[in-house]
Amino acid sequence: MVPITLFDSEFREIGPALVSCDIETGDSSAMNDMEIKSPVDAYGICILGTDAGGIIEYIDAVSGSVPEKRGYSWRGLLQMAVLQPPAGSDYLKISNMDLNRALEHVLGNVLGGLFVVPNEEYGVTVRSYQFDLYTDALTGLTELCRSVGARLHIHAEKSSNQKKILIVAEAKPIRTYEEEFAETSAMQLEFTKDGMGYNHMICMGKGELQNRLRVDLYLQQDGTFGSQQHYYGINERQYYYDDNNADTVEKLRADGLKKFTEICPSKILKVKRAPEELEVGDIVRGVYAAEGITVEAPISKIIYRVTGDVVTKEYGVKE
Repeated sequence: MVPITLFDSEFREIGPALVSCDIETGDSSAMNDMEIKSPVDAYGICILGTDAGGIIEYIDAVSGSVPEKRGYSWRGLLQMAVLQPPAGSDYLKISNMDLNRALEHVLGNVLGGLFVVPNEEYGVTVRSYQFDLYTDALTGLTELCRSVGARLHIHAEKSSNQKKILIVAEAKPIRTYEEEFAETSAMQLEFTKDGMGYNHMICMGKGELQNRLRVDLYLQQDGTFGSQQHYYGINERQYYYDDNNADTVEKLRADGLKKFTEICPSKILKVKRAPEELEVGDIVRGVYAAEGITVEAPISKIIYRVTGDVVTKEYGVKE
């Protein structure tokens, strides 16, 4: 079966095509773009039944070679749209609305109504939700769904008359897949336990010499950050953080915490192979019994790699 479907600027199906391409789709941490490596004469491409697809917006042609074509995936297009408050309001808000109807309410004002939301109710009412001011649509809608234990699900399908491609957006429950690290695991997991980072950050702000603002931040045993020291002596690893722009303790602490997350010890879970039904927003929980480690992380991106009639999927999770 040929996986790629081509469509024109009216989203009318042109037909299937043998295409080599990479399509990345995920949350706002993903690239959410696509790169097409074969000759394609179309407005856009998609893999029906999935959220892999988008519009071609970049062409780089060189004499004697196949033009390079790129574009944003559907989630990438959402990332390029800003959610703005209604006229006369400070914030965009949702009140007492079924989650799917809330998605429909917001998406009706995004990208010319590109996304279609099914008529079916999700079954969970959003009592009160306020979007962050001027957030992008992908982040805003992802967080809206997550606030009630759901995920944003996007897929392409043919219309009932089979003449147009519809891009459907709806809420789906978050699913959790747990697997123990083993050679025979259905999910191929990779654990990294890196204890070589810093566990004590000395943050210095504005001021002169001994009168400079100072905040000490400490890594706790459970992986959180606090003001009480946990690691001493041979187990202590100190880092000096110079922040001359910080003129308050609150700012110095906030800036220091951002840096601390980059340099502290970490436990990382990577998914090398996963069940086909895993989608963006689902959760992977990996258990490494030998080290007493359990890592839980959401699927943050999926890269669809298409070569002719073969599709492989590469998963990424948030650290």
